[in-house]
Amino acid sequence: MYTGNCSIIIPAHNEETTIKSCCLRFADHARVSEVIVVANACSDMTYREALSGNAIVVETFHKGKGRAIKIGLERAKEDVVVFFDGDIKNPSAIFTERLLAGLVSNEVGLVKGTFDRSEQPGPVTDMLVKPVLEIANHPAKVISQPLSGMVAVKRDFARSIYIPDDFGIELTMLLAAYEKKLLVTETLLPKIEHRQRPWSHYMIMAVEVAETFRRFGIIANHKE
Repeated sequence: MYTGNCSIIIPAHNEETTIKSCCLRFADHARVSEVIVVANACSDMTYREALSGNAIVVETFHKGKGRAIKIGLERAKEDVVVFFDGDIKNPSAIFTERLLAGLVSNEVGLVKGTFDRSEQPGPVTDMLVKPVLEIANHPAKVISQPLSGMVAVKRDFARSIYIPDDFGIELTMLLAAYEKKLLVTETLLPKIEHRQRPWSHYMIMAVEVAETFRRFGIIANHKE
């Protein structure tokens, strides 16, 4: 079991109302040595609010979740990195504790957080990712929430793989872990409250996630 410290990385795009509490609450754990917020293409006060939450804040004017995570990984100093979204309304150190607890052996490369989504289904997960994994009979089909947004990962593994600039990042890490024969575990997290997104957001996300499937050869290029 991993007993060392972790770095927390939070990619944040216009999350001024929640980012400070995320920084403070997720870091309220003895094994968190740093919180890195990457404020990407923000037009609000995310940068200032993250600073007031005692985070290391890096600002980029280029939007993209994957791009922000890559920037964070370059700065992270610990062997394990925990990723959180910045729009969570009920953050707690319990989330951090449970993700770290999923590192049950040295063979674990990735820990996926899972939580009750009965009241807030994940459109891209439920309508695209899980059906494709099932049809392809991919071993990742056993993962209940491939796109939960909360992940613990070995830093060197994350740095070693291709990371897309967009929303394909989380699926990329999952599929790459299986390609490299790493153990993937899931851990149950408390129920999460987060911001609802417009349907247009999920349409963009679905296209970028589908491209990740194509890149891994799970979805083939279209043939006439």
